[in-house]
Amino acid sequence: MLKKNIRQSFNIEGLTCGNCSKFINEKLLAHSNILNVAVDKERGELIIDADKVLNAQALNVYIDNKKYSILDNHSENLNLDTKLSKLSIYWPLLLSFLFVLVLSLLVVSQIESPSVQAWMRFFMASFFLLFSLYKWLDIEGFAMSFSMYDPIAIRWKSYAWIYPLIESTLGVIYFIGFGLLYANLVTILILGLTSIGVYKTILNKQKIQCACIGSIFKLPMSKVTLIENSLMIIMASTMLYFQLA
Repeated sequence: MLKKNIRQSFNIEGLTCGNCSKFINEKLLAHSNILNVAVDKERGELIIDADKVLNAQALNVYIDNKKYSILDNHSENLNLDTKLSKLSIYWPLLLSFLFVLVLSLLVVSQIESPSVQAWMRFFMASFFLLFSLYKWLDIEGFAMSFSMYDPIAIRWKSYAWIYPLIESTLGVIYFIGFGLLYANLVTILILGLTSIGVYKTILNKQKIQCACIGSIFKLPMSKVTLIENSLMIIMASTMLYFQLA
């Protein structure tokens, strides 16, 4: 049975000589789904024929060389500076936060003794459950993106696959209110480490997709991701402080 042939074009950065093109060619041809590779160093273009659709993040992970950066041809759209484009790019994230905020306020308003701490608990519960759901929808795509910047996932690929489970578990713990001390410690640890990876990515001006809301939304890595993580770390630290006080 003949394999179907899907042609895709990508931008590629970091090519400086013929050996670079040769390296990319040999690496990608070893991929089980790739049938043919063409590298144009002068134009910074990569064309592949494959038997299934592949994304830039997956190719970068497969190459595993930080010297080169493969980008989707539409990736320049992720960096538009107009307010309209930024709103359209970050709208899924903003809508998700709005949903989590409204839901947590509604829940805390129904409990016997509402408080800021209770609101933070239900906010974090809603956050982890919703954002882990995004990751479960395409766990393979999430794992590929996440392992490009998270310090643990870079060294231990399996961590990227179990991370959605960790988030789901944290969401349940925050919701039921049992084991909050450990949940806060784990939240501070995993989001703190992820934030380090995000900061390094931004510092190095790498153009990769953020995996915070999975891979179903094309969200670029930016300071917004740092703000999101910092907010959750602050909430977890505040709750931990009141628990230990």
